[in-house]
Amino acid sequence: MNDFENKSIFFIGDSITAEGLHIKYLRTHFENTKTNIYLHNKGIPGGRMDMVEFWLDEEFSSLTPEFAVVALGVNDLRIMLYDSAKEETADLLSQRQHFIGVYK
Repeated sequence: MNDFENKSIFFIGDSITAEGLHIKYLRTHFENTKTNIYLHNKGIPGGRMDMVEFWLDEEFSSLTPEFAVVALGVNDLRIMLYDSAKEETADLLSQRQHFIGVYK
């Protein structure tokens, strides 16, 4: 018997997770191996690390998956703070440090 038979996997993440391509590939794999598995896409566009605690406490507390895949971090980068056209002022550097601290 397959270790994943009749198990649930939750995918928690941002818009990349919400798009669901990797879940589609896994679903195809498990269908090809005749494995009955439940794949749940819990991706939320704009998702960030600081939202995970809320999601776990409020959104997923009544759900009991056997496995979870968490894929976050892209939205935490605040990429607009790394625009090469921006002058690296003390304020900009301070903002970068702040968001790095929040992410950690």
